[in-house]
Amino acid sequence: MNPRQRRGVITLVIAAIGAIAVFLGVVSYVGSVSAEVGPKTTVYAAIEDISIHQTIDPGTHLETQEVPDKYVTPQMVTHLDQLAGQKARTAITAGSYIQSDMLAPVSSLEDGQREISVNFEGDAGINGRVNPGDLVDVVAAFAKDRENDQDASYRRADIPYNVAGVLVRNAEVVAVGQPDQQLAPDAGQAAAQGALVETVPVTFAVSVNDASKLAYAEAFAVSLRITRSGNNETGSTITDDDLSFEDPDLAPALGSADGGGN
Repeated sequence: MNPRQRRGVITLVIAAIGAIAVFLGVVSYVGSVSAEVGPKTTVYAAIEDISIHQTIDPGTHLETQEVPDKYVTPQMVTHLDQLAGQKARTAITAGSYIQSDMLAPVSSLEDGQREISVNFEGDAGINGRVNPGDLVDVVAAFAKDRENDQDASYRRADIPYNVAGVLVRNAEVVAVGQPDQQLAPDAGQAAAQGALVETVPVTFAVSVNDASKLAYAEAFAVSLRITRSGNNETGSTITDDDLSFEDPDLAPALGSADGGGN
């Protein structure tokens, strides 16, 4: 081996040793950084601006990122199931980590619906027969307000004549509360003596118009009941003649004549 070849071999050996030293240095640095950072957790971040009240779609609006555990706060969303059925409580800008206080449950109500709770007497078609998810009709009876009527023990409504019928049709039951004992609202002498009746609060999801009707009925109806239909009910046998409250003369008290449906 001549001197020139010997110098080339030495140069290659030195270069190889240098490369190994650099590799070991990089490995050592990465190891030290990893040891300093520690384990990581998957979090969710917005990839685009999300407007307030907008429903969160993880596949469209979010991406996952790995963040060191020491930087993860208890409010950060770390599991996909935390995003199910959620909407933005506030406006979320792109790049923001999603946190629990940014989210709010999406309402089960459809656009234009309202929830309203109404108290019914326990024997008015409630006990054990009405459950969340049922579609029911609410039947009400009203007594007209009579001039110079001094009897304040019975409710009177500002309507032209006594009437009873289906006030609201196909009202969706959202919840049925626990029975409670309350003073009888209109029981003549019994009310004066402090008679108690069992009442059950029922929460409905209905239109704004129907919610107004139910509120009026709870305040002024002499009788308020729930009726259930069977599995064979199609609604085709119910006509406008069956809807006692369709008379325009009743509209000022009971809302617009729209058939009482949702």
